[in-house]
Amino acid sequence: MNQIKYETRNYFVDLLKLKRDSEAGGKVKIPSDIAKALDIGNTTVFSGADVEAILKMVCSYLLAFLLHYDLESFKMFRLNSTLLMLQLRERQEAIDREEIFFLNEVELMKVLERWEAHINDTAAVREKAQHDFELAKKSHPKPGRFHEPGSRAQEREQWQKGDDMPEDEFDPRAFFIMHDLNSDGVWDTEEMDAMLSAQIGQIDEDEPERQDEYRVQMRRKMLEVMDRNGDGLIDYKEHMKHSTSPDGMNDGGWEPDDDEDEDLDDFGPVPTDEDLQQISKKIHNLDTMDPDSKMVRYLRKRLDRLQHDLKRKKMNL
Repeated sequence: MNQIKYETRNYFVDLLKLKRDSEAGGKVKIPSDIAKALDIGNTTVFSGADVEAILKMVCSYLLAFLLHYDLESFKMFRLNSTLLMLQLRERQEAIDREEIFFLNEVELMKVLERWEAHINDTAAVREKAQHDFELAKKSHPKPGRFHEPGSRAQEREQWQKGDDMPEDEFDPRAFFIMHDLNSDGVWDTEEMDAMLSAQIGQIDEDEPERQDEYRVQMRRKMLEVMDRNGDGLIDYKEHMKHSTSPDGMNDGGWEPDDDEDEDLDDFGPVPTDEDLQQISKKIHNLDTMDPDSKMVRYLRKRLDRLQHDLKRKKMNL
């Protein structure tokens, strides 16, 4: 093991020298013993980018040795690292789905509470409540057009409105660096969320659930168009490649992935028969997505009780 560590250290030093030579812009030749030891093929010519990738691999070797892995274990370590990356991506997607599901539950709960609060009101009180509700809606206009997340237009808007930078000084390179808050060369989940603040700011602050839901959807759209290697992160090269591409320059706009066209906040304090049907359908959709959800069952019971009380009230009129 000590001999392997010693040889790997030497390989690493040699590669550092090769990297320094490659930075001059030329090609470098990997010695055959290094190529054989690192299992990268026969002696051949490599670019600076290739040497950079090999260096990262050797750094991983050194880490493996520090953790007392042998070479065979390390091959498995490399495989497991790739699998771990995929698992982390899948886990983040699962968290996003769970968050959106929860936010839908909260929005439905608010609608039911709004209706229940007025179920015993007189006709005059219900009419006034509906009038006040319509006035409140007018004072909170719908957000304007959303730019496609990750597009040049969206980044320009963030640069100007979110970051308070001069519009004519926008630079995609500087934009990436500015939003790489921990300077690790990638945008993680929190950094992607932060660079969407200008768009999220268009949504009424009285609708925090909708803000969170749209933020998750926008971030997923960013990953869809930029994350080429599927690791759940956006690195500098991925960002620049998309930012300077025709797709990145073209802003087709963005629409939220709502399960229905209507906004739950549009449901007034007094439900119509159509409103009740729509909410029932939404609860059914959630139940299909997660049949074991106790909250969904609770929402169904509250809706059933509400409909029963409404029918009884009509019979007593």
